[in-house]
Amino acid sequence: MLSSSNQPLLDEIQIARERLIEGLADFDEAVMDEFLAENENIPASLLKQAIRKSIQSGDGRVIPVFAGSSFRHIGVEPLMDAIADYLPNPAERPDAEVRVGGTKSELHEALKQKGKNTIDANVSSVASVFKVFDHPKEGVISFVRVYHGTLTRNAPSFNTHMLTQERPMGILQISASKTHDIQELSVGQIGALRGLKKARTGDTLITMAGGKAVPENLRHIQIRPPEIPPPVAFLQVDPYGNVAAQQLEIALESASREDPSLRWSKNSKTDQFTIQGMGKLHLDVSLYNMKQKYKIDAEFGPIEVDYKECVNTMTDPREVVFDRPVAGKSGKVTCSVVLKPIEADEQDVLMESGVEKDGNIVQIEIPMTGDASAVLVDTDEARQQLFNGAIAGLARGPRRASPMHGCHVHVTLNTASDALETPTGGHFSSAAKTAVQAALRDAFDKSQIGIVEPIMLTHITCPEAVAGTVQHDITAGAGGHILEVNDRSAESASEELIDISKIYAPPDPYDSITSLRGKKSIARMVEIIAKVPYKQMLNYDEHLRSKTAGRHSMTMSFDSFAKVVGHREKDI
Repeated sequence: MLSSSNQPLLDEIQIARERLIEGLADFDEAVMDEFLAENENIPASLLKQAIRKSIQSGDGRVIPVFAGSSFRHIGVEPLMDAIADYLPNPAERPDAEVRVGGTKSELHEALKQKGKNTIDANVSSVASVFKVFDHPKEGVISFVRVYHGTLTRNAPSFNTHMLTQERPMGILQISASKTHDIQELSVGQIGALRGLKKARTGDTLITMAGGKAVPENLRHIQIRPPEIPPPVAFLQVDPYGNVAAQQLEIALESASREDPSLRWSKNSKTDQFTIQGMGKLHLDVSLYNMKQKYKIDAEFGPIEVDYKECVNTMTDPREVVFDRPVAGKSGKVTCSVVLKPIEADEQDVLMESGVEKDGNIVQIEIPMTGDASAVLVDTDEARQQLFNGAIAGLARGPRRASPMHGCHVHVTLNTASDALETPTGGHFSSAAKTAVQAALRDAFDKSQIGIVEPIMLTHITCPEAVAGTVQHDITAGAGGHILEVNDRSAESASEELIDISKIYAPPDPYDSITSLRGKKSIARMVEIIAKVPYKQMLNYDEHLRSKTAGRHSMTMSFDSFAKVVGHREKDI
C-alpha cells in the first residue's frame, strides 16, 4: 500500500526501525545477536520484549518518546497500547516500602502479627492519600490508592499520621468532571473518599475488620511518607475582625491539607496567624491562590526568615505536678522532662524509641508499677496526650518565641499512687506541656538556649566572566561557603550527557529555513554550588541581576539548620 502511495514514507519507516534495532542492541542481548547476524526480519514481539525489559530495569537509560496530540486525537491509541505493552503491571512491582518509626520495611512484613509469620487478618485495608482536592461539586475529597485488602465505603479509617479515626461518607470514582459513587476499592485501585476532615496529602489510612482498634505496631505505619523539609520562611497575618479570622482559618486549613509543606498557627491571645513555608516564592504562590479562592480581609506582614531555637546541652530533670481542673474535671498528673540536643550520629538510635515531629524527637516512658494499671485505663491514650503536650510545649521557645528544633524530649510519667489521681486526657497533655516549658525556661536562665537558621544549598549558573565576582559576593557579602565550581559550557560535555546524534528523529520539513538553531553561544557558563544562609538569599536573585546583567539562573533547596554565632547572633 505505502509502496505505491507514499514510497518516501515507507523508506523513512524502514530507517526508523533500523535505528531502533541499533539502539536496543546496546541494552538487550537477544536483539544484539539478531543484529550481528544481520537478520532483516527481526520480529516485532522481540523488540517489544526488549523495550519492556529495558524500561523495567529502572535506570532510565531507555525512554520511549511518542508524538501526538490529544486535542486532535492523534497518537492516543498507540500511547495507551504502549502503557500496557511496556510499563510493569502491579504484580511485577516490588512490595510497597513503609516506615514504622525510624525503620523501613516492606508492607506485608510490617502487617505480620508479632511472633507470627502471617498477616494480621483483622487488617481490612491499607491505603495512601496521595492528593487532597477541593472539588467544585463534592467539596474536599481525598484521593487514595489501596495497597492491601479492600476498602469499603463508610468503613472507619485510622489515620496513622494524625493518629485519629474518621469515617468517610462514601467512595467516588472520578472521570474528568464527572463523579460516580462506588462501593469499594481493591488492591491497586484509585478512588476518592468524601467527607474526611483531617486527612492530608501523604497520610496513610488503615481500616480494621469489625471496627477493632489498630494494634500498637501498626499505629505509626506510613506508606512512602513525603519527606517534607522544615519551613524556612514565615509571615504574620492580622485579620480584620472575627469573621475575617474564621475565613482565614478555613482557607489555611484547606491549603495545608492540600500542601503539607505549608504550616500555620494561631496565637490565641492576639488572634494573629503565622504562616510558614519553604521559601518566599512558595508563600507568595500559596497566598495568591488563597486570595483568589477566598475573600480574606486581613493585613499581611513581610516574609521573614524562620529562625528556630535549640538547647545547647542536656538539661536537668524537671518534675511538674499538674493538679488543676480541666474542663470542669479534677485530676492530678506528675511527670518529669529531660531535654537534650540531637546529635547527627545518634538520630537513628533515638528514632527507634521515640516519635519525630517538626525536627524534634519525643520519647514517652510510662513505668507500669504498683497500682498504675488501675489508674491508667487507656495507656495508649495517656501516651498520645503526653506526646501532644510535649509538642505544644516545643512550639514556642523561651528566647524569641520561635519553635524549638533538634531537641530530644524524654517525658517520664510518675505512676506512683500519690502522683496520679483520676487523670483525664487534658491533664496528661497539660502536665507534659507545663514540664517542657519549665525545662526550657530553666535552660534559658542558664544561657543554654541557642538560635539556628536555615542553610540553603544554592546552584547558580552564570557566565565565566562574572563568576569571580559572584563567588566573592557569596563568601564575603552573603556569608556563604563555596562547595564546587563546575564548567557547564558545551565544550565540557562528559560521557554522562546524552549524545543526541544517536537519537532518531524524523526529518524536519522546515530544516531548510534559516534560523538561529545552528548558532552556538561562545560564552562559557559555570555552575557555582554553595551553602548560604537563607537570610541572605531572600532577595539575592534580584541582587545578582545587576552583577550578571540578567545572564544567570539560580535554584536553591533546604540543606540543614546551623547555629547562628558571632555578630550575626547579636543582630537577630
